[in-house]
Amino acid sequence: VSRLLLLTADGSDRFYRNSEALRHKYKNRLEVMIIDCNEETLGNALFGPGKRVRAVLIDHKEAVVDLLALVALGDSADPSESTV
Repeated sequence: VSRLLLLTADGSDRFYRNSEALRHKYKNRLEVMIIDCNEETLGNALFGPGKRVRAVLIDHKEAVVDLLALVALGDSADPSESTV
């Protein structure tokens, strides 16, 4: 996997069907991840206040690896040990 398509959880059924078609077409290179937030939350986090983003394609292989590693660490981390 060298590309990661991040999607928000507030898209339409058609949006997710089209995303799944892309994943199937590029199955050797693309993975799709739905994150539990809406387009305002993701837009604000990535591009600042007032921005709305429903999909983000990460196409730099090292960035994909770093993000997936971060997600994996979050799944295995003990919340009681959080320093944030």
